[in-house]
Amino acid sequence: PISESDSVELSYRLTFSRDFQWVKGGKLPGLCGGPESVKGGNRADGKNGFSVRLMWRADGRGEAYVYHMNQPQQFGESFPFHSDFRFRAGHSLLVRLRVSMNSPGRRNGKLDVWLTSTQSNKTVHVLTRSDMEWRSTRNVSVDSLLFETFYGGSNKTWAPRRASFTLFSDISIHSLD
Repeated sequence: PISESDSVELSYRLTFSRDFQWVKGGKLPGLCGGPESVKGGNRADGKNGFSVRLMWRADGRGEAYVYHMNQPQQFGESFPFHSDFRFRAGHSLLVRLRVSMNSPGRRNGKLDVWLTSTQSNKTVHVLTRSDMEWRSTRNVSVDSLLFETFYGGSNKTWAPRRASFTLFSDISIHSLD
């Protein structure tokens, strides 16, 4: 849990091991809010909450994996990063994820992701959305760090065939209200 806020930025340093196997993908930390755990097929309805996690995909592609009021299916909606972006094994990145809540009844919530290479110090704004509807009531806000990281998916086809790991450091969360 964190202090409730309508706009929060999470940042952390992320390094995939040098021999990291991307396979089909996996989850990275993010932000969430609401009275229920809205992930794993528990749909967001505007009153029960929302969640935003980042994911790596095959070949190091990246995306935001989001549970929100208007998601088209039971499981979260994927918002891919720019097509030319790839996570790189053995290279550190600074991840910045910002979630800004919508006004109830409007699709004006925001989601932004920036990635900064520690080698080049170049920052890329890989995702921006300004049409998110996270909630239907002011009783839902950003209130938790969702720190989970794992391969998957729901079966063994997501699993790596050799030891692979990610390192996390410099974790910071702050309210922008």
